[in-house]
Amino acid sequence: GLGMLAGPTLTNQFISSHKDPAALQATCICGIGVMALGWVAVALAASYGDYKSFLVGTFIRTLGSGTVYVGSTLLLQMLTDAQFLGRTLALAATGDTIMEALSATMSGQILDRGRFANNNAILAWFGATMGALVTTIWTIYHLRGGAAAQHSSKLEVEVASMRNFRSNTISLAEEEDIHYQELT
Repeated sequence: GLGMLAGPTLTNQFISSHKDPAALQATCICGIGVMALGWVAVALAASYGDYKSFLVGTFIRTLGSGTVYVGSTLLLQMLTDAQFLGRTLALAATGDTIMEALSATMSGQILDRGRFANNNAILAWFGATMGALVTTIWTIYHLRGGAAAQHSSKLEVEVASMRNFRSNTISLAEEEDIHYQELT
């Protein structure tokens, strides 16, 4: 919905460079934290039966979700070799679909067989707790230079070497053209 569109648009204003994997990874981690806050708002709305608060919580949650979705896709595109890019993105989409199906199945089972008065609030609090846990783990991992954070300097070197390769290739082609013209 609207949050999925607004989340990446808003976070673009705060990213120092879209070519920096560490900045994108930090954005994704913040997005997970925002999703957790959205789940807290949804849980409170479900506990008190306030529909407007539920909509606000859903908007906040999808702000984070859109940020994570766009940021993680950009990271995959940046850090995957071109020959494996299609397969990697297909695997990511497959994993996303499988996890959505499992989540819907488990949530449905809890709602159908739950013995508690307000199963929706319990599920939302579970989402908030998991979001906080994942945000904490990824923050620690990021601050220690893990995952995409370790690729920042390597990626800049690769981009620079690609530029040098292209300019050298153009120079060689120009030299061959000049040599060919001298022969004719």
